[in-house]
Amino acid sequence: MGNLVQAVNMVSGEKCALLVDPQLIDDQDIPGLERLLKTHVQLAPANCSIFIQISEKMLRQRAKQT
Repeated sequence: MGNLVQAVNMVSGEKCALLVDPQLIDDQDIPGLERLLKTHVQLAPANCSIFIQISEKMLRQRAKQT
């Protein structure tokens, strides 16, 4: 099971739906999320930052599950 998310390249506006392993989010595995993004979304060349937004709704759902 995974979380369906939307990745957006803020420079080009390109959007891509991704299925993310919940463990990557639970563990806040930034390197793992970056690898997933680099595999499926064309990123800006050098000197770019990756911002990850997790909705408050999702965080509340995760809190209820634990």
